[in-house]
Amino acid sequence: MIVGYGICGPGEANRYMRATLEEFKRLCDKTIIVLNNAGEAERSLVEEFGFQIKEDNREWGTNQHKIKEDLMEEVKKLYPTYCVCLDMDEVFDPDMSREKLLEQFQIGDALYFYIVNLWGDGWNRNWSFWNIRAWKWNGDTKFENRPLHCGLAPAWCYRFASYAPYYVNHYGLKEKESRQRKIERYNKYDPKAKYKDRSYYEALKNDRFDNLDYKFIREQLKKEVGSQKKRNMRHTQQREFYYVERGGRQVDIPAHQLKEHLGRGWKIVSKVGEVVAKKRDDGITRIAYIGNFINLWDEEYIAKAFEELGCEVLRIPERTNSEVILGMIENFQPSFVLTAKLNNKNDKDIIIGCQVRGIPTVSWTFDIYWGYPREGQIQQKAFFKADYVFTTDGGHDAEWKKLGINHITLRQGIHEPECYAKTAEKEYDVVFVGSYNRDNEERNAMLDKVAEKYDFHWFGKEDTNAVRLTDLNELYAKTKIVVGDSFPSPNYWSNRVVETLGRGGFLIHREVEGIKEAYPNLVTYDGTWEDLDKKISYYLKQNKRREDIIQKNLAHVKENYTCKKMCEQLLAHVL
Repeated sequence: MIVGYGICGPGEANRYMRATLEEFKRLCDKTIIVLNNAGEAERSLVEEFGFQIKEDNREWGTNQHKIKEDLMEEVKKLYPTYCVCLDMDEVFDPDMSREKLLEQFQIGDALYFYIVNLWGDGWNRNWSFWNIRAWKWNGDTKFENRPLHCGLAPAWCYRFASYAPYYVNHYGLKEKESRQRKIERYNKYDPKAKYKDRSYYEALKNDRFDNLDYKFIREQLKKEVGSQKKRNMRHTQQREFYYVERGGRQVDIPAHQLKEHLGRGWKIVSKVGEVVAKKRDDGITRIAYIGNFINLWDEEYIAKAFEELGCEVLRIPERTNSEVILGMIENFQPSFVLTAKLNNKNDKDIIIGCQVRGIPTVSWTFDIYWGYPREGQIQQKAFFKADYVFTTDGGHDAEWKKLGINHITLRQGIHEPECYAKTAEKEYDVVFVGSYNRDNEERNAMLDKVAEKYDFHWFGKEDTNAVRLTDLNELYAKTKIVVGDSFPSPNYWSNRVVETLGRGGFLIHREVEGIKEAYPNLVTYDGTWEDLDKKISYYLKQNKRREDIIQKNLAHVKENYTCKKMCEQLLAHVL
């Protein structure tokens, strides 16, 4: 999902705004535009494109960072993977397509583009520069804390960006009248040139321009980007890092950036590898949790459970730059680092970085790997190199041990506030909740047979987020029977079991080795259509029996399989 965003002021509709909106339409799946004291012409133009509108009329020259941070809350609701940001007078290089943009994200988490400041009948070469115009969403939406010149992207982007070999045409300074309006604005909001160098403000008074030669610009970009790529490659291969500190903030950096940082006022603290993390002795368990916290059903509900147990949890979005992650961990001084799948291109660097600091690493994932198409990832993914590897797979102890992986079986739990049953009139006889799984054709065929004979509804077939959270409680209250199935593997089952039983659903699940020991009141079938058909037909008529089993299973989950209970077990192993 690529989400575009921009901020529109008054009078933009009569200038270059349409061309900018066309860029959002060309590159993005969804776009949101902030109207900042804009008029009806601007609103109508955004509506013409069908983009989302947010109105924020705070004074632009004193509240830029606040306006942009509040905008990020709306962007967050669109579930972005990548973000594209433009001023309302900017147009991308026509050679930069959506496909090429995605290619660039294989190089960096944020992308610098060369801003060509069009000036008169040409361009101003001296005052054209690199700036962020696209970045990967990672949940860190803090902008520079200043009233103007705070950037179009969050602050972290400007420290950890790569360079894209494309330019952006900026039309906002092309006319002399536009430059004069800028001068007046800066005289009002930054009279002492606190937020931008005085030389830039003075340059706005100059009407001279350079000959605009895009062939020359492209050649220069190739040279500059080529050198940046080489530097980035050295960066990723280097294992020598230093801790540096300024203003109470400590980060770790590669050795080749040390001179630059010292010149900017940072002070060297130590060299990574020469010290280990300091241990706090106040008795509080601190967990640096690397994961996805946008949705409650990802890692957020686990983080909340640890906090309910008295732990202090530092949430670190998993796609944050690896250097930032290690700096945050060092500052936090955790008891251990916890991760799920550690979806970060520098995942190995993060695990190694924790090891050289003497900080234990823990991974906790819920998918099946042995015997599944993803089995090859076991020897590839860095989270399997953690000191403790927790999964819900209890049937492959010998295989884990053979690879030297310290594996511990830990079942899934339900978010405690959502562990309850509702009562409602029954609307559905049989339902299944989950996505269509191309790797489990046996299940798909079984569900087809259910659909042929019974009043059957499949929720989440195309969208796994279709029914989540307490909507599941509502659904199960209206349903007589929930059909359950997991990928066939010994002593493994998906979270469908705990999520259904813990929300008051009556579940009939395929028989799996170990499942009845974990859930003694669960109704199972032997894997054949004949047995499943028999069980469905019987329990559809047994209203009182179904309710009795529902209550027994609900009580069992509350007693044994809440997320809080599972977190307690993890802590008992690690601490």
